Amino acid sequence: MNIVVKALKALFYDYPLKAWRWFVNELTNREMSNSRMAFSIGFGAMMSSMPIWGFQMWVAVAVAQLCKLNRAIVLTFSNISLPPVIPFILWGSLYLGGLILDRPTLLSIDNITLDEAMQSLYQYVIGAIVFSVLLGGLFGLLSYIILKFTRRTN
Repeated sequence: MNIVVKALKALFYDYPLKAWRWFVNELTNREMSNSRMAFSIGFGAMMSSMPIWGFQMWVAVAVAQLCKLNRAIVLTFSNISLPPVIPFILWGSLYLGGLILDRPTLLSIDNITLDEAMQSLYQYVIGAIVFSVLLGGLFGLLSYIILKFTRRTN
């Protein structure tokens, strides 16, 4: 019985507490430079609107590990595609795709065909890639400016 209690304590108390402490330490890492932290924020924001539905966080953390970025920050900022924000991301992606491909952005549900849906999907994917790069650049630049004036590094 004693081993069951210890196992449950480790599973539900010790490991989550260690994970939480690691996460907070990664977010407030004083040894990391402002530019690397801003790049982590921008990369996470970029990955949040990439058109690889359902795999954004996995790919973001894997690439962050390979590039030696702050994984906690990348993971946090790859979650900005929340349900209230998704219509704006979809509209921005479709609009930018229409600008790039020189197509109108109007979609009509009344007479949609498979051919129109595939053309809109292509327009969306092209626009989503450009939109995510622009979003990541904007987040990275703004976070660098904010970090430069508010954060002190060792």
